[in-house]
Amino acid sequence: PNRSGPPPPDPGVQGGAGRSSRELFVQNDIIFDDTWELLLGVRWQDDSDFGSHLAPKASLKARLLDTPDWRGVLRASYGQGYRVPNLKERHFLFDHSSLGYIVIGDPDLEPESSDSYQFGATLSLRDTLSLDLNLFCNRVKDLIEVDEDKGVPLNGITAYTYENVGRARTRGMETAIKWQATPTLGLSAAYTLTDTEDLDTGSELTRRPRDMARLGLDWRVMQSTLLSMRARYQSDELVSTATGGRSPSWSTLDIALNQNIGRDWVAFVGINNVFDRQRDFTDPNDFGPIAGRFVYLGVSYAFGTAPR
Repeated sequence: PNRSGPPPPDPGVQGGAGRSSRELFVQNDIIFDDTWELLLGVRWQDDSDFGSHLAPKASLKARLLDTPDWRGVLRASYGQGYRVPNLKERHFLFDHSSLGYIVIGDPDLEPESSDSYQFGATLSLRDTLSLDLNLFCNRVKDLIEVDEDKGVPLNGITAYTYENVGRARTRGMETAIKWQATPTLGLSAAYTLTDTEDLDTGSELTRRPRDMARLGLDWRVMQSTLLSMRARYQSDELVSTATGGRSPSWSTLDIALNQNIGRDWVAFVGINNVFDRQRDFTDPNDFGPIAGRFVYLGVSYAFGTAPR
């Protein structure tokens, strides 16, 4: 790739790099009755660089509420995760010099493994309302992430690489709600809370925001006109455990209007990132949105549309 400034540290790759992998997944869905269902599975993987590994999983679902109006489901699951570092993480050099940094692969990375526990519930009212709650806890060994602490400055450009975090834990909850308020108005909201810890150092993990939220609105103003709005919020996140540097929180709003023209044509106009929230490229700790406000206008034509 093209580079600006002096060359980065030698990533240690001579010529090309390659790997091969064989995988086999077996699953059995056991339905005991109208209420209880058990899903069992196991994945076998044989990697040319890291050998063989078995990862089992099991999940239990109970339909505890089933009336003409309401439905309620509980879910519980356990699974082992296993991921070998890909070629990008081990060997590639990604040149983002225009953004002030490059990322170099680490050929000494080890596979990432994890134990995941989840418990969730869904409550729904016909086609009008749906509520979801999911609690999760993951314990990870040799977590693969970018090492923000050991960035090497190169004439204004910082070179990062990947590392294995010995032991880490992530836990939290995910919530979501969808509400068809009227036949023409649909609303949605989602929130994720994540707590992380490097179990070897006691610090939080880098590049993992604690809070993320989304809001959505779809309003059919007229039969042929649809207005959509999407808002997103992300809290600040740790960038470097060495300096304590944090990327600031940010939020965005996207608006789009679609107008059907006849049977096959649709005209659309929209604005992404209405308030033009963009990262400060002079701040190495700012990992907010790359693109600023974007305005677009166009038409689309659907070939072979079935008669309405």
